[in-house]
Amino acid sequence: MLSTQPASATKEFGRSWRLVLATILGTCCSSLLVYAFSVFIDPMSHALGWSRTAIGGFSFFVNLGYIAVATPAGRLIDRVGVRPVVLAAIPLLALSWGSFSLVGDRIWTLYLASLVAGCVATGATIVPYSRAINGWFEAGRGTALGLMACGLGLAATIGPRIFQHVIDAHSWRTGFLVMGAAALVPLPVMALLLHERRDAGGPIPAAPETGYTRRQAIRQPVFWLMAVASFFWLFAFGHVVHLVSFLTACGLTRTEAATYAGLLGAASIVGRLATGLIIDRVNVPFVCALVFFMQAAALAALGLFQGRFAVAAIAVMGFSHGAEIDCIGYLTVGYFGLKCYGEIFGLIVVATVLGSALGPLAFGFMRDASGAYSLPYLVMAAFAAGSATLMVCVGRFPALPKAAVVAS
Repeated sequence: MLSTQPASATKEFGRSWRLVLATILGTCCSSLLVYAFSVFIDPMSHALGWSRTAIGGFSFFVNLGYIAVATPAGRLIDRVGVRPVVLAAIPLLALSWGSFSLVGDRIWTLYLASLVAGCVATGATIVPYSRAINGWFEAGRGTALGLMACGLGLAATIGPRIFQHVIDAHSWRTGFLVMGAAALVPLPVMALLLHERRDAGGPIPAAPETGYTRRQAIRQPVFWLMAVASFFWLFAFGHVVHLVSFLTACGLTRTEAATYAGLLGAASIVGRLATGLIIDRVNVPFVCALVFFMQAAALAALGLFQGRFAVAAIAVMGFSHGAEIDCIGYLTVGYFGLKCYGEIFGLIVVATVLGSALGPLAFGFMRDASGAYSLPYLVMAAFAAGSATLMVCVGRFPALPKAAVVAS
């Protein structure tokens, strides 16, 4: 039975813990391509004769596809619901990942596969999953979002090691086929457990969803502060595509480098859980600012000292990476409400994926132009510091009153 009265975090988790587990699995399996692609770069470069920078361009086209459909996908999620969109997107995601195994000798085939993967991924990533979480949780919303985002950390932890093993034992083409099969794993779980509160039956209906429309949201200065801060932060995180190559240049074997890359994911799990617990209790924008400054310091350390403090720097970056999804999803509901969450959050995600698209390209260009990794890491540190500064500015705006219902 649903109630319009506020529930405690304990009651919310008692009611919806299965949904949280489902979203953890969904975010993990839907993000394997992003976090594991770095182990494919060198084998593809050797087999196809392409430069690392050219192959790293896959990220630009993945994110270009995401940008193209993020806003209409968010609008569709708001109107028809999370469940039908996710159930349709997962099989398409599996097919798109498997198509990477068919990449030919021309670089445009890689970019075409990347563009298609980005388009279909929008329906099976954090936008629909976070909307479902936000609908069921209020008192424990930050913790639930943090748990959901742990799926990203799991992908970053296990993805590089699993696909490095598959590549070593078979080939990079087989690795993409296995990845496509992995994308299908959440499908039966989502069919059983993924539901929104507004769709649940019961004698007492859920409270009406409140908040701004898209047009009203984009007129708010806080929207643009959040969007630009997200762009800067994901631009700075563009180094992750080149992390394995950087570590091997520092003298590590590819297996050791993949292990270090996995540390990034393990630390992000800790960061997501810790941040989720914290933001239910303290000022969210200032938490974001703190962890983004931590990210800037870690990037600067890699730029100045290379691999000397790599383990500590990667751990700090992983921890800070764990905060972004938790905080931005939480802030979107806090400042703009749930009424048009999918569409508004989709717009902010456009800014983040634009940063994700341009960051790896900029990093690779600076690495090739300078002949070293110092310059790109220091530039990325500056962008992370800029993101932290913008989040401090976000903290000066009042949140949307919980009782506000804004007309369309």
